[in-house]
Amino acid sequence: MTIANLNVFQSGTVASPTPVNENFETVRVAVNTLEQTVTNNRTYLDNKLAQVNTNIANSKISSKTAGAIFCVNSGNFDENGNPEILTVTNTTLSFATPFSVTNIEGNSVTVSELDDISLSGYDDGTYNVFIDIEGEIEILKNTVYRQSTEPDTVINTIWLDTSKSPLSAKRYTSNGWANFLKVLIGTFVINEGVVTSVTTSPYNQNGYNLTTESIFLMPDYTKGINKTNGVNYTAETTGWLYAYFNHIGDIHSASITIDGKTMVVSSINFVNVYYGTGNAVVFPVAKGSVYKGSSLSSLIFFPSKTM
Repeated sequence: MTIANLNVFQSGTVASPTPVNENFETVRVAVNTLEQTVTNNRTYLDNKLAQVNTNIANSKISSKTAGAIFCVNSGNFDENGNPEILTVTNTTLSFATPFSVTNIEGNSVTVSELDDISLSGYDDGTYNVFIDIEGEIEILKNTVYRQSTEPDTVINTIWLDTSKSPLSAKRYTSNGWANFLKVLIGTFVINEGVVTSVTTSPYNQNGYNLTTESIFLMPDYTKGINKTNGVNYTAETTGWLYAYFNHIGDIHSASITIDGKTMVVSSINFVNVYYGTGNAVVFPVAKGSVYKGSSLSSLIFFPSKTM
């Protein structure tokens, strides 16, 4: 800030009180004006922040620190322990809320409410359901690629570029590749006008993780943690799941479910041996993955050794 029009005094001359006081008054007015400007700007910014918070509240989303980028971080589970945000009744797509997502830039929100969407009139095919951090839904009949090389340039193709760190997400448009800030919630399939399947994306999994945790590491067998059947666990670190099944009584097989995918762990029966036989399988599991054992004799989580 520049203060102009001050009285100037010559060296060796006597300063009169009047011009000195005039200078003080000029400085006082300038300082008061500056203070008022700062106050007005602060009031303006506070009002704008209040408007932003009101808009967030009205859109029924809220900021939240979540986990991995470019994916759903948490949400509802069905009775089998599988992720379930998307459901379809007849031709109506509904959303189980609340759920949280994080876009490619690391911005996270928790969505507390979404309106149903009618799928009447949609052509046959596989559709992807996306959401942005403002809570707006977009449904695209497209493909999502997770790779280091550029995929085919088809309109609405989504490309998670893994060739560099940090990762970037792009969408192919009529003007070329553009940044893509939405998150894939799940997919549904329409066949002959009927929704034949609907799937929610695995939580906290973007299909590719460009961090040191994605490196193949050995299990730390000194830190095994026993887990209980029928309980959903979220892996706090990248690690390994030891699943053992011992054929006892009428239970002939067990299973483990990781991010909605169920895998059978069967006993090994030899000729004329039907009791006491067993089988053990080790599954890798990524940080943030949701897993659950069923009818297992033993389920142990071993964290990976750090580098």
